[in-house]
Amino acid sequence: MVMATRRERQPPPLLYHYTDWAGLQGIVQSGTLWATHYADLNDSAETSYSVKLLNRLTDDPANQVERDWYALSLTEESDLLSQWRAYSKGGSGFCIGFDAAALGRACKRSKASRPRRVIYAPGDQVALLLRLSSTRSDEIAEHLPLLKNPYFYEEREWRILMSEEHATPILRPHGDAAVRHVTIGGVNETIRSITIGPGHGGNAALEAIVRHLIGGASNMAEDIGVSISSASLKGGQ
Repeated sequence: MVMATRRERQPPPLLYHYTDWAGLQGIVQSGTLWATHYADLNDSAETSYSVKLLNRLTDDPANQVERDWYALSLTEESDLLSQWRAYSKGGSGFCIGFDAAALGRACKRSKASRPRRVIYAPGDQVALLLRLSSTRSDEIAEHLPLLKNPYFYEEREWRILMSEEHATPILRPHGDAAVRHVTIGGVNETIRSITIGPGHGGNAALEAIVRHLIGGASNMAEDIGVSISSASLKGGQ
């Protein structure tokens, strides 16, 4: 296994996940997060980016690399407008803040990886793949979901990865097709904050509903902060 730098190994104290109401309700009530199969991620260009890069650098075609990995996206950004627009119903969603260290322990219990930093810098991506080129294909596959187009650097993403060998995939409908997921359990106790998206227009009643949702769930911390986003959607929709 390639050794990561200290910066790669250690996430910041809090990591965030943007979602809609159904996602928030499901996470809080079930205490689980869903990781999506790498090939089923929303943006197909995202998955092809690392594959194309690998093809350019190695003799073995990337389609020979086993890629049955599942990924859950997190970010260092707690109130970023582009994240609201892309991942929470255009801003009418929620941002959940997790204690990164506690979440890492929950991931270990579910046989998932700790949160791992996505690599955007092309030079770092090339260096990583060249170091991995003489290793096993499954080790290469483990790193492909961590390579992302530099265009998305603003997202400052971290990912939790899980191999299919450690969980039974669940098929969930998505449009006209089905998407493969695996679950990561025990995350309720790792939640530290919930931010209400700017698309709700500072709805104080919704803040009370969120607090009621938290109060009815098990294994939740008593001091979870609930706040309203300070981002503005004006002029950019």
